[in-house]
Amino acid sequence: MTFIESAKRLGVADFPENGLSEEQSKLRLVVKSFLECNEEKAEELARELLASARDEEIEKMAYELLFSILLWQDRFDELTSLGFPRNDDDMEQIAMYDTRDAEFLLSHEISEAEMPEFPMIQPIMTVQINGKNVNLLVDTGAMFTVITQSVAELTDSKPEEKSVNADAVTEGSVVTRAAHIKELKLGKSVIRNKRCLIMPDEALDFSAAGGPKINGMIGWEIIKRLQWEIDYKNRRIRLCAPRKSDVDRNMCCDFYPMVRMIVNGEPITAALDTGGNKTNFGKSMVGRFPGAEKDKRQMAGAGQSEASEYEGYVIPELPIFFDDKQIVAKNAFIHTSREFSPARTLLLSGSIGSDLFFDHVLKIDFENRHMSIARAK
Repeated sequence: MTFIESAKRLGVADFPENGLSEEQSKLRLVVKSFLECNEEKAEELARELLASARDEEIEKMAYELLFSILLWQDRFDELTSLGFPRNDDDMEQIAMYDTRDAEFLLSHEISEAEMPEFPMIQPIMTVQINGKNVNLLVDTGAMFTVITQSVAELTDSKPEEKSVNADAVTEGSVVTRAAHIKELKLGKSVIRNKRCLIMPDEALDFSAAGGPKINGMIGWEIIKRLQWEIDYKNRRIRLCAPRKSDVDRNMCCDFYPMVRMIVNGEPITAALDTGGNKTNFGKSMVGRFPGAEKDKRQMAGAGQSEASEYEGYVIPELPIFFDDKQIVAKNAFIHTSREFSPARTLLLSGSIGSDLFFDHVLKIDFENRHMSIARAK
């Protein structure tokens, strides 16, 4: 395994610093700082490597992580001044997530609402799009807000001409188009002139794979701006604008929200996917869970009309710690054929889904880089 491959795997397992060059040691510290949610230190070191590294692979990885840090802090002017983007893919990412023309009127007053009845464990919220009520999935695993073609027509959200390729964590892919929503209301908070993606209705119809039809998703680029309490047991959602606090950080974002947690006494980093109904680990975690049993699992995502079957292992009960709170994952799945890591640069241990929180309140406060859980009453 090369040094770069080892550095990318720090979200799964650590490796010793002995024998590394100065540049390698610095990149390892960039990744560790990033995964430990110390973005300030990770950014400082990544900028130094970007300016001085002689190793092209080290310089490239420093570029990738710095790009993630700046983009998810909405620092678009700085991206341009640093010479970003370097390629067409990065140019498209900046164009897609650029919110400088949008208006965010986020209320510090708490909004509370019951989730509409729906045949799934994942959180659903009724929002207003251009004055029309629409039920959308609250999906941290969707990097961008999505609505179906029928919702776009209902709300008079007209698509742009240029098509966009949208990928799903389950390896599905959909050709779609962007559109501007004039006004999006989430409780007492209002967002104006916000870009979204429009997908064909059939791309979000999971009935053939045993799931429901959905109207779309509130994506991470909106979720990250608010403070959320998702009460899975009582099917209620509370949200408001975040306030600065001194809580310990356990979240970061490498083009996907990531959470630090303790499993088997070791810190690992996993993706947070409230739109997923199951918790999954990648093949790099095979052999790390005593008591795992051979099994198979079916999965489907956006753009997949039928579920795909994967071989792996099931962990009947797995204690996981977030901060000092324990939660038990039941029947989490370990893939033997693929890595379940949706991050852009780093290899993660897997992805935690909504099944983990079925009788808990999940609190997401990305402004303060913190996720926590509490037992629902």
